[in-house]
Amino acid sequence: MIYKEAKKYFYKTLLFIPLVGMIYVTILFGILFYIIPDIETSYSLGHIDKMKLLNKEGKKIVLLGGSNVGFGFNSNLIKEEFNEYTVINAGTRAGFGMRFSLKEISKKLKKDDILIIMPEYNHFSDDSKGYGGIDLLDIIKYRKSIKNITIREIYYCILNIKSYFLNQINSGISNKLYGKIFVYDRRGYNKNGDYIEHYKFPIINNLKGQVIFMKKIDNSILTFFYKEKIKLEKNGVIVFFFPPVLQNSSANLSIKTLKEIEKKMKNNKTPFSDKIENYYLEDKYFYDTIYHLNKEGAKIRTEKVIKKLKVLIDKE
Repeated sequence: MIYKEAKKYFYKTLLFIPLVGMIYVTILFGILFYIIPDIETSYSLGHIDKMKLLNKEGKKIVLLGGSNVGFGFNSNLIKEEFNEYTVINAGTRAGFGMRFSLKEISKKLKKDDILIIMPEYNHFSDDSKGYGGIDLLDIIKYRKSIKNITIREIYYCILNIKSYFLNQINSGISNKLYGKIFVYDRRGYNKNGDYIEHYKFPIINNLKGQVIFMKKIDNSILTFFYKEKIKLEKNGVIVFFFPPVLQNSSANLSIKTLKEIEKKMKNNKTPFSDKIENYYLEDKYFYDTIYHLNKEGAKIRTEKVIKKLKVLIDKE
């Protein structure tokens, strides 16, 4: 008798847990949509503007990655060399994850478009697996939608919604100082999607190198890259993978990991189209992180990509 009662209670509890979970998630998203303040100038919402740029007619060269791409190019120089193409810098945040970023743009690309994918090295980590984090909450909040966002990413966002709330408050304060001091702000992108607002302000001196550490390189993100490449190429899109730019001091501390990533990309049939060491730049060309270039650094990196891209296009 006691056993039957216990069993009955157990099954009722099992049914109750999902209900509590659904109520909890509903409350959190209610807070997200209706209580946490909107920041229309949020840096992350530059992604919305860049998605609109992808609707342009004609052939396109699209640069994709995190902020190593957003902060790392002078797209006008690419346009001068390949004037039959519209050049769009679609890089915004590494925190969006490459899975989300690629899914977002893949359906907007057409035959003869060129996609250059430059993932940050942390996207290869077994901890990250190329998924996004709380930065995606800006997109969810703006769109009132979870399109192209995985269950794993939603779960992570829910766990960190308190941090997001605090970040929104800080952003609301700092973005009022836009133009007076350097802040990450949607208005800092130019018409091509390059982030240029920081050109007005002094760089951070003595930016220390950082070790790019990961317990192991994740195979699932490599598989994802390969599958997406095949799908895009079937639709006539030309796809290249390039290494991200990296501060030389950080590269010197992380050579073994970086070379292992390069090797795995080659074995995955998604090789980098250029040597990774060609994109280790002197520390003086970086602004505030080991991936963010200043104006001169963006020019140098762009010229390197143009030089290699000319060779690659001639081979197509």
